[in-house]
Amino acid sequence: RRGFADDSDAPLSDPLAEKMRRQKLVEEADKRLMDDLFSGCERPADYVPPTAASAVAAAARAKMTKAAAPVVDPVDAVALRSYKDCEQFATKLGKKIRESPAKSPAWLRLLDLLIKDCSPKMDMKDLVSLQKKLQSAVADREKESKQIVEKKKKPNDVGSKMKNYQDEVDMLYGDLSQDEEDDDEEAFL
Repeated sequence: RRGFADDSDAPLSDPLAEKMRRQKLVEEADKRLMDDLFSGCERPADYVPPTAASAVAAAARAKMTKAAAPVVDPVDAVALRSYKDCEQFATKLGKKIRESPAKSPAWLRLLDLLIKDCSPKMDMKDLVSLQKKLQSAVADREKESKQIVEKKKKPNDVGSKMKNYQDEVDMLYGDLSQDEEDDDEEAFL
């Protein structure tokens, strides 16, 4: 404890007490900073500044509240006994999926896991039906992407190019190109 201006600056021998002392110093520095920052602002009449003891008590209350509340897995509450139960679960899950920001790899993994667990319980005809639905979804997606690519491409407009070519010839040679066509028609008569 030698060499320190004040005994409160000297490190303590107990690590826990030293940690608490440092925490208190940090809190006091934060309080001074906040008081300086908000100086001139009025505080409400019923304001009571938090103390370390009240913070510890609040943390203990929160810990007891957490310990008292049992942890419940929401999937355990789902009962999939009938077609209707599965349909309701799929509707709720579909809503969550549509609202989710997750990307394609997450959904691929989800479907892989679900198919792995569901396929042993499914009949062969139902698996074939699932396969056809997936193939249809792939075909629809390919069709959409082709349409998007076609919309991005510029159309091949031959008519306007020919008009532009005719305008270029007229500009270079005057209206001679029209006269030559008339001459060709007279020669055949």
